[in-house]
Amino acid sequence: MSGATFKRASLVDSVFTGVTMLSRHGKTGDFTNANLVNADFTQARLDNCLFSRVSANNAIFTRANMNRVNFARAEAVNADFKEVECANTVFDRSNLVNADFGRANLNGGSFERVQAVGINFGGAVLNEANFNRANLVNANFRGSSRRNANFNRANKINANFG
Repeated sequence: MSGATFKRASLVDSVFTGVTMLSRHGKTGDFTNANLVNADFTQARLDNCLFSRVSANNAIFTRANMNRVNFARAEAVNADFKEVECANTVFDRSNLVNADFGRANLNGGSFERVQAVGINFGGAVLNEANFNRANLVNANFRGSSRRNANFNRANKINANFG
């Protein structure tokens, strides 16, 4: 599936377990505006893919490689991102309410202006991540690494940084 394009596709309940979306020629998968509700990307290789403006509520990305992915303005309520490799990935202005990023590598990730009420970052690596103006009410950061992370003007009411 190298270089595949799924723009505006409806992929509800699709299974992409273990798929690789990066070709040796550097072409990546494009899921812009796709419907990925309940889709399963467990252990998929999705580096450099475009997921901007997707609807990915309840989608599963557990242990996927998603480095340098553009996930801006996505709807990913209750999505499972546990143990993903997501360095330098952009989630700006996304709805990540109750998403689970437990034990994920999110070094250098950008979560600017996300809606992330109840999100779980327990045990995650968030060094140099950007949470500028993020809504992090009731977020869990317990056991996470946050060296040089930016929380400027973020709403951290009842967030657990223990």
